Amino acid sequence: MDDTTVTGIGRITIATICTPMHLFMIWLFISRTEYRNLMSFKIMISLEIVDVFHLLAHFSAGLMTVLRSKIHKVLERIVGAVLLSSWVGLAGMVFILALHRLVIFSAIRFVLAREKLIFYTLIAATWIIYLILTVIHLIEAGAVDFSTTACSFSYRSTPLNRILSKTESYTIIFCLLLAFICYIAIVFWITAKKSFGANKLKIETREMRILVQAFIIFAYMTTLRLVWMFGSSCSISFKIMVCIEMVDVLHLLAHVSAGFMTIFGTNISESLERVTGAILLSSWIGLGGMVFVLALNRLCIFNTVRLVTANEKMIFYILMTGAWFVYIGSMTIHLTDAGAIDFNIATCSFGPRETSVNNDVLNVEDWTIITCLLLSFVCYIGILIWIAVKKSLTTKKLKVKASELRILIQAFIIFAYMAALRLIWVYGSSWYEKTFIVDVLNLCNCLIGGKNPFLYLIFNSNVRRHFFELMKLRKPEKNVTVTQVRFIPP
Repeated sequence: MDDTTVTGIGRITIATICTPMHLFMIWLFISRTEYRNLMSFKIMISLEIVDVFHLLAHFSAGLMTVLRSKIHKVLERIVGAVLLSSWVGLAGMVFILALHRLVIFSAIRFVLAREKLIFYTLIAATWIIYLILTVIHLIEAGAVDFSTTACSFSYRSTPLNRILSKTESYTIIFCLLLAFICYIAIVFWITAKKSFGANKLKIETREMRILVQAFIIFAYMTTLRLVWMFGSSCSISFKIMVCIEMVDVLHLLAHVSAGFMTIFGTNISESLERVTGAILLSSWIGLGGMVFVLALNRLCIFNTVRLVTANEKMIFYILMTGAWFVYIGSMTIHLTDAGAIDFNIATCSFGPRETSVNNDVLNVEDWTIITCLLLSFVCYIGILIWIAVKKSLTTKKLKVKASELRILIQAFIIFAYMAALRLIWVYGSSWYEKTFIVDVLNLCNCLIGGKNPFLYLIFNSNVRRHFFELMKLRKPEKNVTVTQVRFIPP
């Protein structure tokens, strides 16, 4: 049984399990008055209906994959149309749900009747766009074809499809970006309300739960879309680096917040203090895990004993996902009272709150980081040994791609910097009596996330060229070949 057959069976299984659950939820939300009268659940009903169409299309696509057949031309056309247009429908509903959460949590409310009319209009517009796109993809000019060899769907090469592919992609990203802005606005509003509000902030538990649900839906869809758009065209090493960059950005944002707290000599707000401390501490876990995954990837690249390509990719995807789960889990623990990280106004620094949970968690985190760094060190030693053995046992000149060698150097610098800083921070307590050294270490800690973009610019000519083109410092080079095959997201 090959990988495509397993994927097809997986699609059929997921669709078979999830579709009845969606249908039950739709019936529940429509039949019960307490759900039917709430705008948030009306939006969720529309979201559920689009999900059902999406899952049914995946069920059919699974059958085509397993049977290695289009089954019927009409079925192929319908499945392709629904799979593609569902992304636009889902993105639109995700934005509407995020906007509704912002309206619920914000003090700026519309007149009730007008508010309902606005959301009804947005829902209706999303449905109209969704249905129009489905119809367009049902005609010849906008058709989506199933490849029996690749067992996947792709746009048919037509002038209309070239326009539609860009339009749909930008529409999806735009809706997800607007949803992200809504959630950021909610966080800022809650933080401001807690900081400056005279009365205690009261939020209904039901509304908070719906907010969490809505954010999970948004985060899952956004992550999947970004991985699909930017992940298929690059190697595993660059996908790992994307994960490192994402953790770095959160780490740097936390340092910006910590910088303001240090300047003003106050924690600004309890919520901001809690979030900043959690990110600062958990980022070490996230970076430690990603640094090990990158080192292991370098070992696999330079080692002649390679895993089967499909299994190798799967292993790295599992490792990256595991690192993200540990990172988010650590952050969640430190957001609770038992695992809180407090800002000390006297020393202008963060430190763990004295709790039994924190003592255990910090020990586990320390050993996890040290283990990841130690395993990374073993990987780089393995690479050096392999290169030395290869050179001594063969008369031919050792050939290593220049691009892979540059990535190896980047990866080793990232590892060496983090390992050295961690060892000094953990075992150099005798130096802490000097304020100057502590200040330098804090700045070096901030540079954990700040140095990587400069490394990429120094060592990667393609990254450097694309960066200058993006910044309009250089005219884009004309590509000789323009053939592009774009696959539909799963």
